[in-house]
Amino acid sequence: MKYLIRSTIVKIVVLTVVSTLVMPSVVLGLTSNQKIRFYGRGKAHGVGMSMAGVYSLALRHKKKYGWILRHYYKNIGFSKRSDLTKIKVKCIDGKIRLTRIKDYLYRLAEEPDDWPMEGLKTLMVAARSYLWYKLDRYGYMPGGQYYIHTINPKKRPRTVAAVKATQHLIATYNKQPILAAYCSSSGGITATLKDIWGGNNLPYLTRVVSPWDKVFRKTWYWRQDVKVSAIEKAFPSLGGLKAINIISKNKVGSWGGRVLQIRLVGKVRSITMSGWSFAGAVGLKSSWFTYRVL
Repeated sequence: MKYLIRSTIVKIVVLTVVSTLVMPSVVLGLTSNQKIRFYGRGKAHGVGMSMAGVYSLALRHKKKYGWILRHYYKNIGFSKRSDLTKIKVKCIDGKIRLTRIKDYLYRLAEEPDDWPMEGLKTLMVAARSYLWYKLDRYGYMPGGQYYIHTINPKKRPRTVAAVKATQHLIATYNKQPILAAYCSSSGGITATLKDIWGGNNLPYLTRVVSPWDKVFRKTWYWRQDVKVSAIEKAFPSLGGLKAINIISKNKVGSWGGRVLQIRLVGKVRSITMSGWSFAGAVGLKSSWFTYRVL
């Protein structure tokens, strides 16, 4: 009974705090010297696998890489394609270089080498799958992963071991490599492609819960103050910002979920864009946010 009472009190407190953060979808009468306080969840786009969750699942919950992959990517199978395959890769300096897949994976700097081994294995299968997805479509790797061709694999022994432990392995859907998207933190619920970039969803990139993301508190929940003048600088064609209007959210999670579309009303013109585009332009961690004017 004491537990039930305590639990009820906690739920009431949480609901009260959250309700105070649910702001009207339209903010009017803004001036350049004001600030807007954004409250948000997660970091980056949130689609696919949440690396914060992967870290916690591997380190604290002792989950194996196969279990982790199947949690974040639904209805997948597994297949093999040779890590000795030579491929062309667009490097961060813009040049195209020839390398082998295993050498490419050795030099991925998505996560540090001291990560838990099952987490690194999970990453390498996802990265290899994403790579093959791109190769099948473009004939070379045009980018999208943090590949640094100057990395010395000898200084990354655990990453090299993770590549070898999962050699040739890719995740598939209908026997084809999947678009194995991953992000820093989903904030507790992953996003779909449509939530972020619009267009059609993929059956293996569904919304899934990722409560383990809270292992990194700074991306589980965040607060950020942005000057109205900074928004005006990011969108100079507005001629000054008069109002912000959130048009739609995905209705999943706190505050109505991720912002799908937002409209900035300016003195000269107005702009409608995706929540992800807005977040990127003003430097927010993700498109899952609400706000209030200070």
